[in-house]
Amino acid sequence: MLKINIRPKILYIITIVIFVAIICFFTAIYPRTVDEFRFSHDTWSLTFQQVKLTFLTDSPRFLNLINIIFLHFYKCWKIIFTILNPFIQLFIIFGMFFVATGRKIDFKTKKDFYPFLLLVLLYLLFSPKPSHIIFWMTGAMNYSWAFVPPLILLCLLRQTIDGKKLKSSALKNFLILFIGFASGMSNENTGPMMLGIIALFFIYCKYKKIKIPQFYYFALVGVILGIGTMFGSGAGKERLTDDRLYEAWLRQSLTQKIFVFIAHFNKFLNAMLWIPIINITSLLIILYDKKGLMLKNKQFILSSILCVCGFILTLVLFMAPFINLRAHYSSAIFLYISFIMLLFIIKEIYSINLTKYLSLILLIVGIVFAPLIAIPHITLHRSDVYREKTIKQAVEQGKKIVMVNRLTVLKAPTENWTIEYYEFLWPYYAVKLTHDYGIILNYEIPQKFSFYTKPI
Repeated sequence: MLKINIRPKILYIITIVIFVAIICFFTAIYPRTVDEFRFSHDTWSLTFQQVKLTFLTDSPRFLNLINIIFLHFYKCWKIIFTILNPFIQLFIIFGMFFVATGRKIDFKTKKDFYPFLLLVLLYLLFSPKPSHIIFWMTGAMNYSWAFVPPLILLCLLRQTIDGKKLKSSALKNFLILFIGFASGMSNENTGPMMLGIIALFFIYCKYKKIKIPQFYYFALVGVILGIGTMFGSGAGKERLTDDRLYEAWLRQSLTQKIFVFIAHFNKFLNAMLWIPIINITSLLIILYDKKGLMLKNKQFILSSILCVCGFILTLVLFMAPFINLRAHYSSAIFLYISFIMLLFIIKEIYSINLTKYLSLILLIVGIVFAPLIAIPHITLHRSDVYREKTIKQAVEQGKKIVMVNRLTVLKAPTENWTIEYYEFLWPYYAVKLTHDYGIILNYEIPQKFSFYTKPI
């Protein structure tokens, strides 16, 4: 059996430092996309106009609206985001571990190191479209950052189930009300799911005769308000009625819709190493093997509930005419938490420590494929820097227009890691120049391609 004779704290520090460094590096070099240009305005009047437009017609998600305001200071916000992002992602890892185990990571011993390492590797390598939900600013704000409020609520609910009480205060209740609101307004599928989980929590507490904590009611009201605000904005209806893709989807037969969804679902399973299927199959085998004993096992029940929640979050995407892989992010988080719980159950019942072997295997895979993952990101960054340099030089030379190349992306080892960069110049190659703007002038792009920029 492999033994690592290094002090536990040193192992954790090394892992955390590498994790933070990787995310910080890739976040820093990820170029601006069409969304950053589209949302970034020079005047506050245009910025608030964009917030209103997004709320009414586009994506009325809480952190997406906050991101638009921050993009008013694009350069400053990019630096702040690059610094904060690794720690937000690290917090998500810690939160996932807490929900899975009901306790904080024990940094003094090695018992939690392999589960922690496995979570880090699964999150970095096999989350749906890591470049979108972790490194891309607007993508991260809409998916991984947006999942932080729901994750906090999950931690509070898990703490209550384990018999730990949260002392109530006016400030805490207000914060939980706000967190609930942000959770309900986090995403079109995550918000309603959180409401369902809160309802299940109530039923579970009544069944187990657990006293409902005061914070629960503030969380419930917050989630309901958040969901009502998001779906009551009119943006959903606006997006659907104006989207020709949706009209084509409506004309499809049920069979066609199912086959389209299966194709997308298969991509999701491939991205996650088919862990969702392994997870639910293993839970059923354990239930059959141990008969009714597992129905009294709290970890088994919670793992099964989170597994079902993960599948539901994925299956509701059947109603969407276009499914981007990153939309499965919240589903992946639920399924990974359930999977870690499953591994602890296997260790407890069968005395098999799978986390050690899985984490070491994935660590080797990560090291081997790291260059192939990094090269497309570095190449994309260099192309972006060269293009901006070309434009800046043209401005300095007094040119009125310059031809530039579109940014192309190299293919990564897997489809999940291949970057889908949203090029703001597509399908235009000619860039109109002024002495104030060295990039792309909004008035020169016709019809829907109207991008507001900031000075270099």
